[in-house]
Amino acid sequence: ELSPTYLAHNLGISKSYLHSIFRIKGISVNKFIIEQRLEKSYDDLRNPSFSELSVTDIAFNSGFRDLSHFSHRFKSRYGVSPRKCRMIN
Repeated sequence: ELSPTYLAHNLGISKSYLHSIFRIKGISVNKFIIEQRLEKSYDDLRNPSFSELSVTDIAFNSGFRDLSHFSHRFKSRYGVSPRKCRMIN
């Protein structure tokens, strides 16, 4: 489960230091995590090996817990819905 706590722990730094590093770079830790989850879901939707998984399964496997939130973020990022992304690839 990708989270600020997980990242800080695995990097051996405090969460506040992790947030300050990202703040210097002009991005929030949470935005970074969402982008990583979106990229994973995009790759999985396009991967024929995952064709047996539903869009919901892929969203949940990527760390999203709300399908509506996932769909909204995905469409905002890639310009198509997750289902349409899967159909065109």
